[in-house]
Amino acid sequence: MRACTAARQMQRVMAEVGQVETLAGRARLRMSAGLHSGPVDLVLMGEAQRMVLAVGPTTTGCLLAEKAAGPGEVLVTPATAAAIPTTWCRGERDGLRLLGRVPRPAAAPHAGTGAGSPTVAVAEASVPVPLRAPLAAGFTGEHRQVALAFLGLRDLDALIARDGIAAVADRLQSLARTVEAAQAEYGVTWIAADALPGGADLVLVAGAPVVAEDDEDRIVRAARTVLDAHADLDLVAGVNRGRNFVGPIGHPQRRTVCITGDATNLAARIMARAETGQLLVHEPMLRSEEHTSELQSHSDL
Repeated sequence: MRACTAARQMQRVMAEVGQVETLAGRARLRMSAGLHSGPVDLVLMGEAQRMVLAVGPTTTGCLLAEKAAGPGEVLVTPATAAAIPTTWCRGERDGLRLLGRVPRPAAAPHAGTGAGSPTVAVAEASVPVPLRAPLAAGFTGEHRQVALAFLGLRDLDALIARDGIAAVADRLQSLARTVEAAQAEYGVTWIAADALPGGADLVLVAGAPVVAEDDEDRIVRAARTVLDAHADLDLVAGVNRGRNFVGPIGHPQRRTVCITGDATNLAARIMARAETGQLLVHEPMLRSEEHTSELQSHSDL
């Protein structure tokens, strides 16, 4: 019930603040949301920096519900609908229920206050290593040219069903160690680990916080190193470069560093086209003849 009220409240706020004036005119920001109920497996990844990744069928169900929702909608699965008052739902679409009006929530204490608050060391560990010094120095974000790699991990749900969550968590931690090693060797930043339906993606970036002439080469070599070290996983990669916003966003008590823009979206779409073990690179970013000779063209890109 709390998740439903939170989702509906976010939609209310978005309706109030979603009208944004830009240089190209007024834009309307809208959001879709999906909810699913069930046991969730949380995997702690990394050593030098820590990231929590939600995996498993419940996570997949939630993401698929969100994908089916339209702008301004909240769709809930039958498992969630069974746990809330029937009056909260209106209509059905493809086996999902559309969340309607729900009571406004009563004020509740913030979960991050009191004796359970994280220590400074725990909080710092959740920040990517290359970003700690810039953030401490007051980095507030900016638009800049960056090169990005999306590493996609597929069929995690099937892997969990076959081998169990403990074995999969060990393999994800091994993957995280390789990514951290590539981060240190090539001077890139492992900036995110996000859930996908049935899998996950890890995002690497070169050009933030420090820009170098060989950002494109370093991000490609880092991605290739990770792929080659984990041939036992259904792992793919997509690489692109472009001008994006890089910086911290969010509430002062819940902030994250993000990279947003067309270049990020295109890198994710390129990753989605790759086959197992394959690294796809957007051709316009290739500059080095030495590097180009190591690659093969792909007709769809």
